[in-house]
Amino acid sequence: MRGQFLHNSVCVERLARQFRSVGAHVELEVPVRCSASTRFIDLLALRGNQRIAVEVELDGRRLATDFEKAATIAASELWLVVAQARVAGKVRRKLARRVSHPTGCRICVLTLGQALQRVTDCFPLSVKLNANEKQHTNQPR
Repeated sequence: MRGQFLHNSVCVERLARQFRSVGAHVELEVPVRCSASTRFIDLLALRGNQRIAVEVELDGRRLATDFEKAATIAASELWLVVAQARVAGKVRRKLARRVSHPTGCRICVLTLGQALQRVTDCFPLSVKLNANEKQHTNQPR
């Protein structure tokens, strides 16, 4: 992967493991052709009709590029994952000032902990024990 230790090992790899644990197909460093150059999405998670593009941002300087990549692959959601709550606030303020966002793409700014929890919330694990029992999920009742 292209980033440094915090970006790759702490954030991207943990998110990939979490997505895989709920049955999502995960692709890392997905090449996307944007504006006459090839860019890379940190993580693309696919499950059912959901296409979640995940970009780990340590400072929030690349939002326009992140939007372009998400729009190019027709992501249903773009998760901007940051390591600290302070950076999440900075990114949210930048988003509030932006005029254009990817059409049809929900944007979430999350800390790593929030993103890990959201994976579980968005993709409840379904387990069918056998043919005689009802299907159970981990969704709250």
